[in-house]
Amino acid sequence: MVSKNKNKVIILSSPHCGGPSIVQLFKDQGYIFEDPKVFPPYPLNHLSLKEILRVYQIPLEELEEYAIYQVVRDPYKKFVSGYIAEFDRTKLPFKKYVSHMVLNFPKLALDEEKYAKALYGEDRIKNYGLEGIRDHRQQCSFNDLYYTSPQFVIVELDNLQNPDYFKWKFDGYLLPTKKIPHINKNFNRRIKNSFALIEEFSKSQITGMYYHDFKFFNFPLDVSHYNRHI
Repeated sequence: MVSKNKNKVIILSSPHCGGPSIVQLFKDQGYIFEDPKVFPPYPLNHLSLKEILRVYQIPLEELEEYAIYQVVRDPYKKFVSGYIAEFDRTKLPFKKYVSHMVLNFPKLALDEEKYAKALYGEDRIKNYGLEGIRDHRQQCSFNDLYYTSPQFVIVELDNLQNPDYFKWKFDGYLLPTKKIPHINKNFNRRIKNSFALIEEFSKSQITGMYYHDFKFFNFPLDVSHYNRHI
């Protein structure tokens, strides 16, 4: 998502990381997000940086004029959020869902369509397309230009509840606000059970699939503390 009317801002986010909520915070403070020049097959909230430049027709040499906020989330929490969002489509128990993903995950980097067909089957692709496949990509892959700049800011979703962290990340772009972005606090039984299953069965599999995100964004390789706070 791209805004130019106040400051030049790009919001970069993979699914289940609160990106639309961050966009709404900017909108609430007067930022207007532009329509793309070319409409992509994926949601505007979940484009990679390279795709953003293409669909908004931003020359690479102008990228330094933008503040870029990449919103990220602990991979365990993101995985559980994605599982719950997909449950009505897959109807898979958590352990089977993880095993099915692990089996097919190597296909994702090679061919998203083949991965989707292997994971969901032909009928699901006909009904839903490839949109949901974005859920399964590594968060670090959304910066597919490997772009670095003092104005490229990593924002951890769960830390935004801390006013000092919020001010540190958005100073000069957003005023302090009591309206904190949506953070999944509705830990119902299914979510709680999912964290328990991660700890018991699936931690190593999820860690293996999203190892680069854990290392790149310095997320802890531990899930036991989630259960203590539910």
